[in-house]
Amino acid sequence: LLTLSQRTVDLLAYVVSRAVGEDLQQFAQRKLFDPLGIHASDYFWARDRSGNTYGYAHLMLPPNDLAKLGLLMGNKGRWSGTQVLSEDYVRQATQPSPRNACYGFLFWLNDTACVDDMGGGLPPDTVAKSGIGLQNAYVIPSLGLMVSWTGVFGNVSTMGVRGTLEHS
Repeated sequence: LLTLSQRTVDLLAYVVSRAVGEDLQQFAQRKLFDPLGIHASDYFWARDRSGNTYGYAHLMLPPNDLAKLGLLMGNKGRWSGTQVLSEDYVRQATQPSPRNACYGFLFWLNDTACVDDMGGGLPPDTVAKSGIGLQNAYVIPSLGLMVSWTGVFGNVSTMGVRGTLEHS
């Protein structure tokens, strides 16, 4: 049984902030959100008691901005002719991790192993971001499709992409 640690992702957010020498929210705004047209006034991203940005949760985006992040992933990191994320990063982020074939770099995957375990239903190349408050973005490259939605309550499932859909 694999347990995903929220504190590990918080530590990752702290390490990135230290590595770039800039507050994580400022860095993300400048390097990711600004190129996508996501304004700082459009979202809320919580911090812990020490002022560090939460890495695992508490980024509340409106649906249109969440959709931009999904489209960015579906376009292999390109937005309006600009490579915002490296194509290599997007490829690596959407590959199975050594410990969980259904999870990449914070992305739920639906590769062949997950399809077999879940009985099928979604194309094997389906990738999803699933967040607090039912903030979900699903990218299905083989169909040229990206779907996102937001909701009121979170969703909990150990079944990856398909389980999230069934419990939403």
